Amino acid sequence: MDVVMERMLPSDTNYVAISTFSFTGSFANRVFTYSDPLLNYTSGVNIKYRLKMNIGADTSFYADSITLAYNSQCAEVTERKLCPNTATYFSVEPLPGYTYKWQVDMGSGYTDIINNSNYSGATSRILILNNLPQNFYGYKYRCHQTIGSTTLYSTPVTLKFASEWTGAVSSAWEDSSNWSCGIIPTQYIDVSISGEVSNFPVVNANAACHALITLPGATVTVKNGLKLDIAGH
Repeated sequence: MDVVMERMLPSDTNYVAISTFSFTGSFANRVFTYSDPLLNYTSGVNIKYRLKMNIGADTSFYADSITLAYNSQCAEVTERKLCPNTATYFSVEPLPGYTYKWQVDMGSGYTDIINNSNYSGATSRILILNNLPQNFYGYKYRCHQTIGSTTLYSTPVTLKFASEWTGAVSSAWEDSSNWSCGIIPTQYIDVSISGEVSNFPVVNANAACHALITLPGATVTVKNGLKLDIAGH
């Protein structure tokens, strides 16, 4: 039997499984605890959660969903790290009477965002980003808020792409199945490697990443005559 915790952020079109609690044995009262820190998300939005119960291989049902107002955080968010081609959002606290205009700095100063295939909500307090290309790495976002002659700017948030080495299939760096994002890293993706994986990466062909973080005990092997280009350094 499994109990699956599912969550829906403002940028999600449906619920996404974020944690699974599994147990065996007879039916009994169970207590599950889950903490969702939401460290990479700004406050001021409603986030939905629900539980799914899977019994055996052929039966499942949902408990009622719950909507929580996420209105506080321990520190200001200045970076957002995620997999390429996924959706995310930025938000600001609601200010009565203020208008909102989201802006992006692509490296040459802030310009106003226009709704398109990558952005929606450009003039609301929640900006949703979809299908983000890898070359958006390093873009900075802020919200321009005005009422009369008063202007406020939100804390800029830098967009970054990151993937974690899992080594789930083999030691081959160039096998996408070994990466948490399911794609081979490029010059726009930060890479992290834990010292507790079963297989450490071996680079068998010229490769690249934006940054390489190796935790204690982790190793990366680059075969003779090949190169691992760390583009961000």
